[in-house]
Parts: sequence; structure tokens; C-alpha cells
Amino acid sequence: MKKYIGISIVIVIMLVLGIIIVNIINQEEPVTIYEENNNQEKESIESKPSEEELLKKEIEEKIANMTLREKIGQMLIISTNNTEYNEELDTLLKEVKPSGIVLFANNITTYDNTTKLISNIKNNVTIPMLIGIDQEGGRVQRIKDMQDVNVLTIPYMLELGKTKDKELAYNVGRVVAKEIA
Repeated sequence: MKKYIGISIVIVIMLVLGIIIVNIINQEEPVTIYEENNNQEKESIESKPSEEELLKKEIEEKIANMTLREKIGQMLIISTNNTEYNEELDTLLKEVKPSGIVLFANNITTYDNTTKLISNIKNNVTIPMLIGIDQEGGRVQRIKDMQDVNVLTIPYMLELGKTKDKELAYNVGRVVAKEIA
């Protein structure tokens, strides 16, 4: 019972924060800059929105046009058992509209097959998704399962942490990032 109360409180806090942020965003007014011209007169020039402001506006419009079901879907990150993009995965992505998908060992066969799966996922969703892979090191090295790719063996993160070597940890992170990019 306490678990459900805790989860409910977290959800309520997230919703309240979301409402507060939306209200703050909607209260912003355009910035006016005054500039002197040759006649020493001041004229008002509306500043052009930055790329970030344009993106923010686009995101706000997209969210405003989402149904409640789509907004809930955006709170989910899913996984699948598929190694190829098929009708089942297409239906799942179009019905749930998740914010992301995580690939596990059962999704990975070859480099070409995996990149094709990722490309098809990206090309068949209306809202860009986060695409992750379960690649932690130790026994959890999913890209080692690719039959046509050679990758370094990454140590268990616990063992890496025990070394207390920040530079080593950083370099291992770079290797993992480079290999999954």
C-alpha cells in the first residue's frame, strides 16, 4: 500500500511541475529591442526567435496537439523481441507511441540487421524516439552478440569502480560510446 502511495505522490508532483512549467512558458512576452537610427529616432525591432526558442515552440505545439493516450505513451520506454521491423512492431509503435525503445541481446544479430532495425524504427514513428541498448560491460555486452563485429571486452562496472580511477572509467565510457554509435 505504501508503495502505491509513494508512486501516486511522485506522479502528482510530476503533473504539478508540468503545469507550472507550461504556465511559465505561456507567460513569456516577445522581447523588444530599441535601436537608434541615423535620425537619432528609436524604433522598435522585434527580436527574431532563436533556434532554441523555435524548437521549444514546435515541441509545445506538438504536446498541445497530443491526446492523453499519446502523452501517456511518451512516458514509456519499451522493448521488443523482434530482430526485424515487422507488422507487430509497427502496430506497437503506432498504438503506444512510446518515447523510446531499448534493444537487448534478442534484437541483435548482425551489424546490418541491427542498423536496419533502428533505421526502420526511426522512419516509422511520428515523434522521434530515444533508442537505447543494454550495454553495461561485463556479461552485459549486447553488441558482442553481433556475428560480424569485433568489439573490446569491457570489464564489469563494479570492477571498474573498485579501481577508483576516473580516467580509466572515462576512457572505458568513451570506448563503449564509440562502439555503440
